[in-house]
Amino acid sequence: MTFDYSGYELKFIQKDNCRDGSPHLSTYIYKFYSPITKYHYIIRADYHEGDVFAVKFYCKKDKRSKYKYNKIVNKGDIGNIFITCIKVIPLLLNIYPNASFGFAGARTIDFKSKKAEGYANN
Repeated sequence: MTFDYSGYELKFIQKDNCRDGSPHLSTYIYKFYSPITKYHYIIRADYHEGDVFAVKFYCKKDKRSKYKYNKIVNKGDIGNIFITCIKVIPLLLNIYPNASFGFAGARTIDFKSKKAEGYANN
């Protein structure tokens, strides 16, 4: 398998400050479009105390679902989608030059087959 994807153009949407007193300080929100899947995607880079970002994404069509990070889109193009998510790193490093970044996959839930990925497999 080769990994020579170029990703897609990111569009900055907004910075949302978190005011709940938790270590989560703010969220930078971006969006992009995949011409292969024909879907828009949302990237959320959650900034936490200690100069740490947690980067996550979901398909915009699932934005109201509490399972938006778990749903299978299954239209392909995962290489370009991942590369596009990674493109937020240099943008955020311009603002927070000492930041660290974490990526974690959400447990897959396939509602058609009614199966959920085990925690050990994620």
